[in-house]
Amino acid sequence: MTVRGFSLLEVMVSASLFLVTVSGVVTSTNMLSNMQVHARQMTRAIHLAEFTMEELLLRFNTDPDLDPLQNPHRRDFDVNGEPCAIGDGVYVATWNVSSVPGVATLKKVNVALSWSESGAQKSIDLVTYRP
Repeated sequence: MTVRGFSLLEVMVSASLFLVTVSGVVTSTNMLSNMQVHARQMTRAIHLAEFTMEELLLRFNTDPDLDPLQNPHRRDFDVNGEPCAIGDGVYVATWNVSSVPGVATLKKVNVALSWSESGAQKSIDLVTYRP
């Protein structure tokens, strides 16, 4: 009667191949998770910047938020995108309003939205002109 089985060398080789495969899957999962967080934060930032810009475009020219003498203007948003107290926000929207040389009735509005992600400062800028 012969005993069949795997040698120690075969078991060690298969175990090391299994560990390399599992290590690759764990690394890929971690990278995908980080990419998902980045995509979520970037999407929220874009929406908040667009929201701020649209809100400014709906205001009258006499609104204090469109007064170039009060630059820079600021609004903070919490992690869910809700407005919050200045200094408490995860997302910070700042905007500057300036006159366009040669066109007295035209104003340039520049909205910058910034946030911190993985220890690095991120930001996006939107620019538009309004009569």
